[in-house]
Amino acid sequence: MLTGILRPFSRSGAILCYHGIATSEVRSPIHHTVTELETAVRVARRLGQIIPLRELVRLHRERKSTAGLFSITFDDAYLSMQSAAEFFRREQVPVTVFAISDALDEGRRFWWDRLAVVLDRLSINEIRSLIDRWRMPETFRTTWSGTEFGPGWPVRQWIVARYAARWPDEFEESLQELEQVDGLAAIDRSMTWEELASFAASGPIDIGVHTCSHAALSLLGAGEQRREIAMCHERLREAFPATVPILAAPFGLFNRDTVTVTQEVGLEVCLGLGNRTLRFGGETGALPRFCMMHPESTLKLGPRLSGVFDHIRAWRGEGPAIIPMPPTVADSRSNS
Repeated sequence: MLTGILRPFSRSGAILCYHGIATSEVRSPIHHTVTELETAVRVARRLGQIIPLRELVRLHRERKSTAGLFSITFDDAYLSMQSAAEFFRREQVPVTVFAISDALDEGRRFWWDRLAVVLDRLSINEIRSLIDRWRMPETFRTTWSGTEFGPGWPVRQWIVARYAARWPDEFEESLQELEQVDGLAAIDRSMTWEELASFAASGPIDIGVHTCSHAALSLLGAGEQRREIAMCHERLREAFPATVPILAAPFGLFNRDTVTVTQEVGLEVCLGLGNRTLRFGGETGALPRFCMMHPESTLKLGPRLSGVFDHIRAWRGEGPAIIPMPPTVADSRSNS
């Protein structure tokens, strides 16, 4: 019944952005269980059809209708995605995985996961002692208990803003010291090149560009953005000739330079986050995606994908998606 009410609103396509798969060993606000994925796929298929991202982008670029069409993407090529391989294959769910080329070299654990695991288990006084040691400015500190994504969120936002999301070498020793405590090391990591190749062969899987280092592109100059994007694309194409020429901007952060460089190095489009359907993507030059956070309300998912909330925003005068601003102060509601 709800689907019948929502379907008339589905006048545009939508792109879903996931990260890793939550298991008994792996927990994160950006990870979802296979059961949650099954629910999302079921909702999307009731509203329309799930198609490969490359096809959705092609239709959008050709100004053809994308009404009722949805694509599913995963950022960072997490190893935990392998636990969903059978579901993708069995249900023939086309998925695009955006990989970080440097991380594939060694199956790297990501600094934001490492921080979240460690800081989530430290006392408030221990956290304050650590960020004092790291000289984190007062503007990024907030009330830990009021931070939706855990005590590591303000630190994460600061690393993004201060270091363009590149993990500072001077912090590595102190983080490793904390990780040596039993149970404080992040388990999930990036796949390696070999693991990604095996995963891609297991079902309808495409691979896309997610930069070399997962830097916050809008905080880099145009030349450095070009290196991050072009080199990642080149390395991925060497290993996977069918790599789709689409960039997913890390953290959803991009600017006009990002859009220009993306086109200059031969990619078709840049994806941000924006939490809008394609129709309400605005004039940013990038296509918006819905950042899927755990837990995702099933009741909200249908209205989100159909564009109901977009219409409500438009009625309120909030307008379409805009070019995102990088974090300048701690914000527990920002996307990841």
